Amino acid sequence: MKQFLKLSIMISIIICITGCGASPGKPSVPGSFENEILTFEPIEDGKTLLVIRGTDNVNVDALRTVIENKFENVTIRFNNNTSEYFDTKYGDYGDIYLGRDISFLLEDADNNFLDLSSELYVQNYYLSALYDCQYNGKLYFLPGPSDIQGIVYDKQLFEENGWQTPSTFDEFVELCVAIENTGIRSLQSSLYYNGSTKQLFSGFSYAKAFAGVNNAQWLSDYAVGKSTMSGHMEDAMDNIEVLKNNGIIRAEDTQIMPLDRTYMLYRDHTCAMIIENQNAPLYAKDYGDGQEHELGMMPFYSDNQKDSDYLLTTPQYYMAINKQLEQHPEKLELVQNIFSYLSTPEGQEALNSHGSQAVSFVKGTDFANHEFLQDVIPTIEKGNLVTLPYYNSEKTVSSIDVAFTKNFQEYLAGTKTIAELLSACDAARDAEIISPEKPITKVGYVKEEFTVLQASEYIADVFRRKADAEIGLCRSNTRRCGNKSKLYPGDIIVCPENSSYVKSNLYHLGRGFEESPSDENGAVLMLARMTGANIIKALNEEYNMGPLYPATYMVSSGLKIEFAPFADAGQRVLSVTMADGSDIIADKEYTVAMWNNTVDSALITSVEAYYAESFSDIMTEAFAQDEELIPFKDGRFTLNWEYPVQP
Repeated sequence: MKQFLKLSIMISIIICITGCGASPGKPSVPGSFENEILTFEPIEDGKTLLVIRGTDNVNVDALRTVIENKFENVTIRFNNNTSEYFDTKYGDYGDIYLGRDISFLLEDADNNFLDLSSELYVQNYYLSALYDCQYNGKLYFLPGPSDIQGIVYDKQLFEENGWQTPSTFDEFVELCVAIENTGIRSLQSSLYYNGSTKQLFSGFSYAKAFAGVNNAQWLSDYAVGKSTMSGHMEDAMDNIEVLKNNGIIRAEDTQIMPLDRTYMLYRDHTCAMIIENQNAPLYAKDYGDGQEHELGMMPFYSDNQKDSDYLLTTPQYYMAINKQLEQHPEKLELVQNIFSYLSTPEGQEALNSHGSQAVSFVKGTDFANHEFLQDVIPTIEKGNLVTLPYYNSEKTVSSIDVAFTKNFQEYLAGTKTIAELLSACDAARDAEIISPEKPITKVGYVKEEFTVLQASEYIADVFRRKADAEIGLCRSNTRRCGNKSKLYPGDIIVCPENSSYVKSNLYHLGRGFEESPSDENGAVLMLARMTGANIIKALNEEYNMGPLYPATYMVSSGLKIEFAPFADAGQRVLSVTMADGSDIIADKEYTVAMWNNTVDSALITSVEAYYAESFSDIMTEAFAQDEELIPFKDGRFTLNWEYPVQP
């Protein structure tokens, strides 16, 4: 992404409609705002609007539907604008907060989230599922439905060959040897990527390396340099050595891609088992080419002792309640009732009724696809659901994981010993901890907060100025060729590539541009010619980006637009003039600056130029020119919430 990886900017968004974070101005229609668009759907009178602040890849429609069906007086609006990494700094949590990575939020959770420890509904969860949700003896998050990783096996092959599912690590090895003797692979691993290598190692070593208080303390100490893998992991590596010596994992597995082993199990039946999640039956239909067999799932066996069976879990989200709701008792009571309902088997099963195959952490919940999961239900019911261990304090994939994967591959190839593998990981950890403070450079300053709409207006203006165009266009509230981020007051800084400071605290303003789909010209700024009629048509285009982006629209520089969010799709632009108020002429061609693929190419008369600079370079140049950023207040984009006339 060129220099884009270097540019990071302090941004985030949520319109927290809780009274404590009310919208600016004096909206006359429920759900309306002065300088922001959160929804294209009017809020019914008499209903309480709750804003859920969340991140990508959450089943938004299911959650919203379940809550609104159960609580008829509630209207849910979901806002996933910007990265969750900024929320601790700016407190933008909505009424209900959903996050996938919560480790960095826990330290300051007492200032931001309600302590749920004393709530009765907490008792409905498996205790092991709550370990990652607490800090200093207080519980701030609850896990939502979870993906589980286990060992998916070909039930038809097992039945045809008389193979029995194991209950200990030794029995698993015996099973694999028996399968290998038939000429097919037993467990076909894909060890090319860090994540899949970590899954295999963690699953088969969990009891020895990570389970229990002492191991948890070791892991905590390791993150801060107080312990080493050397002297701790050897016992766990004994299991891996057994797998290696019996040909269950091999050097060639490091070149196997996930899709390779997918076809081997689901279509070709040249292996009996793979590491996979609960969606395996769905994947079999997608990749089996009509040759799929019945499947089952077994847990990882990491020892020969009782209860050494585990499933790796990844909650689709964790949920928390904004602490500011304490100032609004009626709304807080409503949100608590929602949490109570979602913490019951009824609530969890309602979520699964919308097509999810996820596993619930709430005791007593019926399992979707019960037959497929029947071998792991005992593991789930006794709470042996564990998350992947992290070796650094940020609890993210780190240089330690990279070192582990690289040296693990060499270990399988016979060119590295176990001692050398563990020592290499310790060296990577030490380098990560003692690395000098990475330099940061200030490139601009935000004097006054920008909403997402206003930040998009600024980007459109930068594009127009850069290309010396008559008009600049920018999609707003989307990460597809557009902006979904807010600008908060403070310094705009440049950080070095791969800086942990970037990953932990900042979000890249241009993610929607640098990573946007593009043609052979790349993801770049373009200068085009468009007729006035086609510009208006582009402004009125319906940008259906799916449920994660329910209110995507276009803003401009060089035009004045009146926009009605509650009008029908394609009719929301009520009027368009040039910035000076003169008419935009339908058959006249105007020069327009925009990111490539912003509008339908059929609306473009010709392309005058493409600009080689990255988004970060273009924006850095503009920041330096503007020095102090404040939102435009010239009425270039006016929101008309009254149209059509509200009942």
